[in-house]
Amino acid sequence: MKWILLLTVCLVAGCQTVEPRLTFDEALTRAKAQPADVRYAYEEKWAAFNNSNRIDQKGGCYRKSSGPIQQVLVIDKSGVVTDVIADVDNEKSRCFRQSYLDVQFPAPPVAPFYVYLRMR
Repeated sequence: MKWILLLTVCLVAGCQTVEPRLTFDEALTRAKAQPADVRYAYEEKWAAFNNSNRIDQKGGCYRKSSGPIQQVLVIDKSGVVTDVIADVDNEKSRCFRQSYLDVQFPAPPVAPFYVYLRMR
């Protein structure tokens, strides 16, 4: 009886497995593991879009906390930033997370794609 209830709940809710969120070190490792030629080609397109839209300037994030932060953006196959994973949790990292999360960039050549950023 319990398994019928569980099966019914899964069917109604569309049971999907949710992967645990990566740590910063795991995300950085994945960013560094991407082939250099693929990474450079995409990051050139990514940077052009980022710079033309001044996404890193939104919200005055650079002034929020002193010191640099590192972060890795996780980009899905359509180019949407699905996660922003920082090495620290402070006002600056939360501001950049808000600025980048859900932004639609050009679609990457592979997905998920990891973009490493160091913000001063």
